[in-house]
Amino acid sequence: MFKLIVNGKNGREESDFATHAEALAHFEKYKAKGHWGHEEYTVDHPETPAVYETVIHPAEPALKDENGAEVVPAKPEWSEQVLVSEAIPAWTETIPAQYTYEIQDKTAEYEAEKAKKEAKKSDRISRVDQFKKIDWNTIDTIAELKTIVRSLVKEAIKDDE
Repeated sequence: MFKLIVNGKNGREESDFATHAEALAHFEKYKAKGHWGHEEYTVDHPETPAVYETVIHPAEPALKDENGAEVVPAKPEWSEQVLVSEAIPAWTETIPAQYTYEIQDKTAEYEAEKAKKEAKKSDRISRVDQFKKIDWNTIDTIAELKTIVRSLVKEAIKDDE
């Protein structure tokens, strides 16, 4: 017995299969349909060039004092390139899968549980046989009846453990 456990975009799903191949085939079938989400993939981002903006500074006239002498000389119009955004080299991003999966071999646990149930069943059958063998006509006191009931209760508690 094999258990397929998938943690996907819809939550955790568990399914039981008789063979490993059946579990894997089931997984592949639903993976192809995108049932659990997308697989891991990569995205290639292209290079982004730097962006510059031309800033034009207007001409400034000369500043003169009261006598007409130039204090600050005139500046002609000029421009400069100002960086707006830096260049980004090409890069690759890996997007992880939306699911993980695991196939567990539960054969030993299944067989142990089956053997435990069979043991309980045979034990119950033997107790029923013992119960049928009690000669109810020979029980004369409540004390005898209590003894029988106590032993049945002890066995029932033992079964539940």
